[in-house]
Amino acid sequence: MLRYFTTILLILLSFTSNSFSQFNVGISGEISSSKFGGVAPDNANYTSIAGFGGSLIGEIRLVKDVYLSLQPGFQTQGSNIKFGNENSIINDTTVTFKISQSYFNIPLNLKIIAGTHFYAGAGFAIGFLSSAEISNEYVDSTIDIKNKFKSTDVTANFNVGYQMSIGKPNLFLS
Repeated sequence: MLRYFTTILLILLSFTSNSFSQFNVGISGEISSSKFGGVAPDNANYTSIAGFGGSLIGEIRLVKDVYLSLQPGFQTQGSNIKFGNENSIINDTTVTFKISQSYFNIPLNLKIIAGTHFYAGAGFAIGFLSSAEISNEYVDSTIDIKNKFKSTDVTANFNVGYQMSIGKPNLFLS
């Protein structure tokens, strides 16, 4: 799968015109909040946890104000699963399990700059699960549950952002 993705990317990059050969490189960091969707188990609910990530950014200019952006990186995410009734008088009637996942992501986005500061983009990302663990608030250990999840994840990306110049580099808020 990765071989086909790399081949398609190289073909796309080979068709770009040399007259628009501006190339941007950078790094990014992110803080996210995620939780599982769908129907929770009986007498349970999902709550969000904070995730962190970072990536390298490589952009090649296709035409004026349009960039193809490749952003390989690492991201953590997951969810808490709370079992029990937390509104009960007895404090120990809830048990929280935390599921933490780590992914190596390869997003490919098309970014369109509108004016001098705003941009919008869309694309897709392929994520490869590198770890998945479950922990309990009462037990000081984690269990590897990577085999309980699919090894790849494909998502659609949509973003809007603002770029500002801070000297030679640009700072992006997306």
